[in-house]
Amino acid sequence: MGKSKPLFIVRKGNKTPIKKKTHDYETAVKFADRNKLNVYNSKNSNIYSGKNPKPEIYRVKKSKNNYKSQVLATKDFDKAKKAAKKYKYNVYDRNNSNVYSARDPVQKVYRVRKTPGGYRTQIYASTDLDKAKKVCDRHLGYSVYNYKGKQVHKSTKKEDPLKKWYDAMEKQFKWSIHQKYDWTTPTVATSKYRGTCITFVAVSLQRLGLIPKGTWFNANPSTGHLNGTAANYIKNHPNVFYYSYPNKTAQQLAKEGKIKKGDIVAYKQPGYHTMVYMGMKKNGRPIFNSMGHKRILSSYYRYYENRKISLIVRIKKI
Repeated sequence: MGKSKPLFIVRKGNKTPIKKKTHDYETAVKFADRNKLNVYNSKNSNIYSGKNPKPEIYRVKKSKNNYKSQVLATKDFDKAKKAAKKYKYNVYDRNNSNVYSARDPVQKVYRVRKTPGGYRTQIYASTDLDKAKKVCDRHLGYSVYNYKGKQVHKSTKKEDPLKKWYDAMEKQFKWSIHQKYDWTTPTVATSKYRGTCITFVAVSLQRLGLIPKGTWFNANPSTGHLNGTAANYIKNHPNVFYYSYPNKTAQQLAKEGKIKKGDIVAYKQPGYHTMVYMGMKKNGRPIFNSMGHKRILSSYYRYYENRKISLIVRIKKI
């Protein structure tokens, strides 16, 4: 017994009266087109529509319900795709269904933070990886993480070897401003007297254990050479300290590369003073850490701008 031929039924709907039956699919299609009917198979499934449907309209917009963002409405799907690529938008059909997307399904944001989940430490976020890397490299201990939380870059910034020195000065400053000042004994560097430039520098060094408690140093008022109870300790520990007698201004030494941030500088008479050089301002004037009547940690001291530094003591190792 031979295999039976498929039957094609032409009618308006699957429950409406049958208009035509045929075993020839092409005949069924032509009849359906002429009469605006549908073609069904023997299982009553619609396999062709001869009706004239409403023309398809493709809308290019940012999101499904964001009609204000629409930039194009066209019957041409290719034109809609080009516009979507240009604006990085989506294409929606007449039923508002997304039929094409030029946008990334997941926004690829790079976040600069200390840990993948450390949102409180986040300092920058961008879709531009290069920009995120630049920001990251300016901050110690930070990394760049992608939208999946994977580390893609680690900060190249290295910790300043003298950070402990800077922290010790700041801690001494904050502690000292709440104490009573004694100007009668400027060379005694103990916890009892905290009000002079010498004691500020000396106690800060003592906090790090770099000089013995109760010792101090400065420039000899007459010669400008290393002076004080900590002088021998500094001279006898070449791996910890370095000292020199430049007899030049901070600006001159900076141009020559002979002075570094964190260097302790001292002046002989007149203007007897001990400070810590902290670099140059944009206008080329030096900044110093010191304690005195101003009670300012970091400041520009006009009187010492053109004064020659008699003594430099540099911390080589902490």
